Amino acid sequence: MSLPRSEVLITFMVRDMRRFLGEANFEGPLTEFFGGNAWRECVSHNNADARERCLLLSYSRMIRAGIARFATPFRVFEDERRQTLYYLVHLTNSALGMRQMKRAMIKESRDMTFWPVTVRPPDQLALDTTEQAPYPGLQKHLSETYLGQAMIFECLLNTDYPEGLWLEPEYRAAVLDMAERGEAAIERKRSTPSGRAPRGLQEPDVVEFSGQTRLQ
Repeated sequence: MSLPRSEVLITFMVRDMRRFLGEANFEGPLTEFFGGNAWRECVSHNNADARERCLLLSYSRMIRAGIARFATPFRVFEDERRQTLYYLVHLTNSALGMRQMKRAMIKESRDMTFWPVTVRPPDQLALDTTEQAPYPGLQKHLSETYLGQAMIFECLLNTDYPEGLWLEPEYRAAVLDMAERGEAAIERKRSTPSGRAPRGLQEPDVVEFSGQTRLQ
């Protein structure tokens, strides 16, 4: 990852990690893999799903602490019961590379095969894929997560993009609709050749989310 244009896919075999977590003969390999003892915080979780999420998030934090700017995990299911076999964790230092990889993975299948992981249960993730514009689930998430904050749209994408199934056009549609209803304000940083502010939403534009959260 010290090479500027490198991108890496790591197979994160979480199924066996969560199964043997806490076993004495497994401590050495886990410590070596994590580059430290971050995995130990997950031992206290009794639920298998909670252990899985904890291990993956701990590993992603370790990667982002100095190895790669982005560590985006994609879930691979073992069977139709949605049991996790492993994760493919995409490492890159390029914001564009991170967003392009997520777009390619989702556009390829848009099903359970490569579902970006979040801290929410898989049955709730299914709701995101069926939403239509202006994507109320995404709007609710943005309102609650970035309440009262102002940020460049590109920074919003880079910060929030790995967290769900929404893609860049959906973020644009959601934010533009929120702006029309007063739930967000957009300060546009580029103008058209005629001197007028463009109507769309560009990466340099600043988005400020209202201090009001939606009721539904």
